[in-house]
Formats: sequence, structure tokens, C-alpha cells
Amino acid sequence: MNTSETYDSNFLCNSSPDQNGKVTQYEYDAQGRLAAVIDALNQRTEYGYDLAGNLTSVKDASNHVTEYRYDALNRRVDTVLPMGQLSRVTYDAVGNMASFTNANGETITYEYDALNRLTKKVLPSETFTMTYASIGKLASVTDSRGTTTYSYDARQRLTEQIDPDGQFLRYGYNAANLRTAITTASGTTTFTYDKYKELQTVTDATGAVTTYNYDKAGNLIETDLANGVIEKRSYDLLNRLTQIESKKDSTVIFSAAYTLDNAGMRTKVVENLAGYSRTVNYTYDGLYRLLSENDGVSGTSYTYSPTGNRLTKTSGGVTANYVYDANDRLLTDGTATFTYDSNGNKKTETKDGVTTTYTWDAENRLKATEGGGTSTVYDYDYSGIRVSQTVNGVETRFLVDKNRNYAQVLAEYAPSGTVFASYTYGSDLISQDRNGTKSFYVYDGLGSTRALTDATGNVTDTYNYDAYGNLSSSTGTTVNSYLYAGEQFDKNLGDYYLRDRYYSTDIGRFTQRDRFDGVMNNPLSLNRYGYTHGNPVNGTDPSGMFLLEQAAVNRIIATLAAIYFVSYSRGSSGSRLTGLPQSERPIPPISLAEGLPLQVSIRELNTCASLNDPYCSRTGIPTVVYTAKDLPGHASHINAAQNGQGNTISSDARNPSIFPQYRLPATLHYGSEQPRTFLDRTSHCNQSARDAWTSQFHWISPACDEYPFNSSIEGGETRYNMGYVSLQLLDDLESSTQGGLMGAFYQRARVNFGDIFGVVTMPNNAGERSFWITREGRTERPIGW
Repeated sequence: MNTSETYDSNFLCNSSPDQNGKVTQYEYDAQGRLAAVIDALNQRTEYGYDLAGNLTSVKDASNHVTEYRYDALNRRVDTVLPMGQLSRVTYDAVGNMASFTNANGETITYEYDALNRLTKKVLPSETFTMTYASIGKLASVTDSRGTTTYSYDARQRLTEQIDPDGQFLRYGYNAANLRTAITTASGTTTFTYDKYKELQTVTDATGAVTTYNYDKAGNLIETDLANGVIEKRSYDLLNRLTQIESKKDSTVIFSAAYTLDNAGMRTKVVENLAGYSRTVNYTYDGLYRLLSENDGVSGTSYTYSPTGNRLTKTSGGVTANYVYDANDRLLTDGTATFTYDSNGNKKTETKDGVTTTYTWDAENRLKATEGGGTSTVYDYDYSGIRVSQTVNGVETRFLVDKNRNYAQVLAEYAPSGTVFASYTYGSDLISQDRNGTKSFYVYDGLGSTRALTDATGNVTDTYNYDAYGNLSSSTGTTVNSYLYAGEQFDKNLGDYYLRDRYYSTDIGRFTQRDRFDGVMNNPLSLNRYGYTHGNPVNGTDPSGMFLLEQAAVNRIIATLAAIYFVSYSRGSSGSRLTGLPQSERPIPPISLAEGLPLQVSIRELNTCASLNDPYCSRTGIPTVVYTAKDLPGHASHINAAQNGQGNTISSDARNPSIFPQYRLPATLHYGSEQPRTFLDRTSHCNQSARDAWTSQFHWISPACDEYPFNSSIEGGETRYNMGYVSLQLLDDLESSTQGGLMGAFYQRARVNFGDIFGVVTMPNNAGERSFWITREGRTERPIGW
């Protein structure tokens, strides 16, 4: 089976097979810009550009066209959906976004201080006012709830958040920037780490201790809960999860054994839940969309449109047909009908003669529902995170920890301050304490809650789901909102709250459009309503915006360096840029889908590591590995840049004969930090670009990412002007994390000035945290997450 990528004469990837031999093809225009993607089912998505190189149109695989318009300064001003709905952006004199008018005709205005920091955001229904500390960090936000304040230490780490009602979060850190404590009104939870900066223990406010253990490759292999329940995990030679088992003494509470195909997709799972056993088989189409699931007793099958919309669902001999409009909005699933506003938010749902209405604000946040005798009102903070819910007049507030990868609720409480429930988190949600009764969570390989156990380890509740998260059976009466994929279920909506959006398991999709544009080389990501690209068996979407694919989890760990530098040594004999010194010529990055050779290399090197041989990798070249677990934006950007699809000068409509778009090097040389003032003058990171980012991600501050890094000899302004540096705006918080990773990598891997080092990406790996490999081949963890 051929699993090697092919490239055209400009070194642009024109075909990319995966480990199952399924091929995606790419076409480019004369300027080297991506013009079309033909997926493994031969479905075509096309992209159009203007003379300035701006993306002007996207024609999806169903021939629906989205258009983009720009002003004289190449700033995007209009977005026109296939059915004609238009949204518009205006800018102030210095290029800040001054207003955004959505397709409903609602206008949001923005005001800035002299440093171009957002100080006021005015919605038709609410106003947010921001102030900043002397270090430039957000100091306060005032909204309809009152004022939220933020405090920081000398190293600019968040130390305290105080909400308008007086609820607070306080944070402690160690010298390595690892969180050591979090304090709320319910008490303090503390954290310790091992020598590799992996989370080792979590001690909650009652003194209950959870302990984590890892194998030599960094995989989590054992979790010991305070109630005596022990979870153990096993992995194959590619570090993919194959078994998980939770036991109390000799009693199995839950176990699952997974069978994987060559691409890491789960094709079968054998489960045992509190004595109940089932075997489920899964099949997929050429795009890895779920075609069928069958447990031997019942089965369900699905079909899809070219753009990923579910067309039919057949279960128990009954077929439901789904109908959509040109904007991918679901009109009917055979039993319910839906209407939408012009922004694409579900406006009404009518089922069995009952109509439920939904009200949204100008930022597409669900504010209220009414129907079936239930009235629900929601409130959100400035960043769009849900902070309260009022059902038929009874309000529950949420104390939310946003100082982590994904915001998590730490407490539910009444307006009086009375706490109903508190939650303890480690690598996942460990336990809930509800009115003095503690429950511990037991998970499957997807992260779904399969059982709750009490303080002595006895099972109190069990849960079974279908692939898309519908609860097929359950036992027990414990109040628990955290179910499928470990996410928060809203029983009043019947949907899961995934931070940015709400997911409906009934229809297997979101109820509102994604604000994320998607990734051009992955057409399924362009569908604004789809959940996990139709592959819920192997993926989750905790942000409500991005698929996190579990099939690639832990696939390549310390072994990557040795495998990668086989490619490096092969490539170093030939030049891709004849005008560069040998040491500076871009070397093609290794494909993460190299099939059998990759698997053999991993097997051999893992065997070496298991024998405690410190010289498993004899390349002597330290390598840093970026994954989607903690650095999703950076992993995606670097991967694109290394594959000739980065944001270089060549993608700025410059003369391609002078500024060709090369695959940027995956081997760099450590240098001194270079001035970064030029970034503000580039089309990718100037104020206009930042405003365009803010129009999509209102709650996230952007930072300009450079690849090759500014800290490498291959980076900097001169190299950018030659077309050898890619720029992309990314989450400022993620960029801070990335800076900490690289600083620790340079120091601990002993990378000195002029030394060569490797950069490898795993942009689809959401289960393994970023790490590096030392000169001796040891895997070391990054600044711990």
C-alpha cells in the first residue's frame, strides 16, 4: 500500500494518502494558492482569490458558494452566505474593527484605548467595559452582572478572579509555571508533579487524593482514585489506547477493549459495564464518517451528503430522512421541523405538536428558550462562557475556571452563595460533591462517563450511549450533568453545552453555525453545523469549534525523532532551495501516515525504550513535538507551513517566480531573539488582520506566531521578506504556553546557539501533550498541563 505523499514541481503536496490508502488530492493556481481539494470520495471543494490574493469564494462539494469581499486595504468587510445572508465589518482610522453587523441586522460596536486595546463592546442588549493592568493584562470587565476583576503576580500569571457576586478563584504556581493550587469558597485543591512535569497527585478540599502514573512513553497507564477504584490503560506499539479497565479490588466496574484499523479508527469495542457485556462494531466511509454501529441486538446506519450533512438514519428497520437548505441548516429530521434566524441559529423546533422557541443575542449566544411548559434563561460572561441558568424562575450560577485548556465548572451555587455542587479536576473530572455526597467518575476511551461510584467505591449509577451520544440505558438516581464525552448535559434543552455552542445528540449536529471558518485543506471542517466531521466514535469537540481526533492519540512519542531524522538524513543530500547553504535548506517533514515503515520503526524503538536503553535514539538531535492537546493552533500552523501551505509572502500575491511558496524546514538552528516590530506591517499580523480575528473570536486576544521561530536562525524579518517565514494569528494564551515550552526545551534539551533541532507536529493528536526528545532519545514533558 502506498502511503507516501506526492508533490508537484513547486514542492506543493498534490496527493496525500493515509494509512488505509485513502487519498486526498490538492490543486493549486499559478500563484501556488490552494485552488481545490478532492477528497477520497472524489468530491471537489474549490477556492477563489482576487488579484491581491484574498480568498473571495469557497464552493463546497454540494456547489454552494460562500463569498468574501474586501476593502481597498485588503480587509475583509463582507461575508455572503450561499442563500444571500450578509454580515459586515467596519474599521476605525487606525484599522481596529469599529463595528460588526450580523446577518440579522444587529450591530455590535467596539471602542479602543490609545494602545488599541478593546475597552468597550456594545451589543443591542448589553455593554461590556474593560480595563487593563499596567502589565497589559485584563484587569476588569463590567457587564450587566457587575464587575469581574483579575489580579496577576510578577510573572504575569493569573492569581485571582473575583466575580460580581463575590465568588472567587485563586491560583498558586511553582517555579516551572505549573499550577499547584486552586482555591474557591469550597476550599483548596492542590497539585503535584513528577520530574517530567506530569501531573502526579490531586488533593481536593476534603483531603481525598488522586494519583496518576505514566509509562516510559508518557502515556497515562493508571489512575488511583481516593475511593479505592483503580483505572488502568493499555496501548499498542503506536501508543494508541487499546484497553481501559476500572476496578475496585477484584470487581470490574467498567472495561473496554478496542480494535483499531491501520488509520487508528475504532472498528470494534468489547465492553463490560457492571456485569453487562456488549460488543459494538463500526464501519466508515472513505472520509471516516460513521456508516454503521451494530451491537448484535440492534444496529443503526447513516448516509451523508457531500458536505457531511446526515441524509438518513436507519434504526430498527425505520429510516429517518433529513432535509437541509443551501446554508446546511437542518429543516426536518422526519419527526421534527426547525426554523432559523439569518445568523443560522435555531429559532424554533416543532415536534409532536409542541413548539419550542429559542432567543439569541447578537453574538449568537443562546439567551432564552420557551416551550413545553418550561422557560429557561441563560447568562454569559464577556468571553461567551455560560455563567448562569434560570429555569422557571429558579437561578443556578456557575463558578467557571477558564484558566485552563477548556473552561470547566468548579461549583454550582444559588444567588445567595449556597453551593449545590463542587467539582474536582485532574486530567479529567475526578469527582463531584453534591450536598455532602461525593461521587467519583469512571470513563471509557472516548471520555464518556460510564459509571459513578460512591466514597467507598460502590457503583451507584451506570450509563450506555450510542455513537452520537444518545443515552441508550442508565441505572441510578444520582444527579449528574457530565455524561457523553465527559461534557455538561443540559436536561432542559436536551443538548450538551460545549462552551461555544450547543450540541444535539438527537440530530448529531450543533444547533447554531460555527464561528470558526474551518481548514481549507479539510473540506469537512467547512460544514458549520457538523459534529466531529461525522466521526463521533473517534473524536470529540470540547470547544464547540474544533474536532479533536482521538485516533491519532499517543501514536508517535519518543520514537518520532529517530524516524523523522531518517527523512532528514535522506533529504540533506539534495537541495530544495539552491540558493541556500546546505544547513539552511528546507527538509521535508515526515508524514505522520507512513504506514508499515512507521509502525515498524515505532515498534523497534519502543522495544528499545522498554529495555531502559538510554540510546534508543542515536541521532543526537533534540526534537520538539507539537500536538493538538495543548497547542492546537501552533501544531496546525507549523504543519501547514512545513507542507507548503503557510502564510508566507508568496501567499500575498507577490511574483511567484521571486517568492515561491516552499515547504518550510522542519530542522532549524537555535539563534538569538530577533526584533518583531516588522510583524505589525505584514498583512498576516497587522491591525486589520487582528480585527478580522476579533470579529470571529471576540473573547480571545490574538498573538502573531512565526514559523520558523523568531528564536531560530531561519526566522526573522529578513527571512520573511525572502518568503521563508510563515505568519499566523493565534490565541495569545496558547502563544504564552508555546513560549514556555520552547524556553524549557532549549534549556533542558541543552540546545545552544547554532545547534540544530527538529520540529515535528501532530495536529490531530488531542490526547498527548506536547513534549520533546533529548539528544539521548529520552522523552521529556513540556511545561506541564
